Amino acid sequence: MKNRLQFIQAFAILVLSFALLTGCGGGGGGGGFSGAGNASISTRPDSIDIGDRTKVTIDISSVNEDGIIVKVKFPEGLTYVPDTSILTVDDDRNDIGPDISVINNDDDRFLVFFFTEDDFDRDGNGKLEFELKGNEVVKNGSVEVDIDVDDPNIANGSEFDPEDPQFQEEDTAYIEVID
Repeated sequence: MKNRLQFIQAFAILVLSFALLTGCGGGGGGGGFSGAGNASISTRPDSIDIGDRTKVTIDISSVNEDGIIVKVKFPEGLTYVPDTSILTVDDDRNDIGPDISVINNDDDRFLVFFFTEDDFDRDGNGKLEFELKGNEVVKNGSVEVDIDVDDPNIANGSEFDPEDPQFQEEDTAYIEVID
């Protein structure tokens, strides 16, 4: 009976070890997985008066070959300034606009941009800039960015739902609007 218990314990450890090793992939490459890319965000200045503007800069790198969705979330008290969005790749500046600008039922504000891989340089790098205007006091606010892979099988207009934005910030920048 004791040998049988030892055999069962050894077999369980073997099975568990095998499952853990195969689940980890042995520490090699990612099996062809490629994320959406990388993004970092900043605001300048990060403290503005009511009526003033801040420039939001998002540095984007390693863009997925299927393209990306750049989602920006910002607080009540700020509004997007139309015609201020620019995508800079190398030294080329391209006027663009958000594909979606929306407020959801929780008063979260979103700007959504859809980009193809070809919109960026050969390494998948570029810089997105736009302006937000302070309309009301914002204390300890944040402007957040999330990028996802653009699903080529779903129309862009249907791919973002403001009531279920699938938003997990990759980076956050501080912002405040003062009297």
